Amino acid sequence: MTAGGAVAGAGSLKATMGRLDLLTDVSGHYRPDRKYTQQVVDRLRTRGLPLDPDQIKLTSRK
Repeated sequence: MTAGGAVAGAGSLKATMGRLDLLTDVSGHYRPDRKYTQQVVDRLRTRGLPLDPDQIKLTSRK
């Protein structure tokens, strides 16, 4: 989508009936550092979305 341009974060979201079930940093070939996924989590929380640790799955080692 960004054709190699800069992004704030990358990954997948899974939702059921408007509730976020899972946020991951799994994004095809792009492997974002944890700091970028944390940036997305922080932004969603500041926008009022409650996220529990069990809703976040990180695969990045960084």
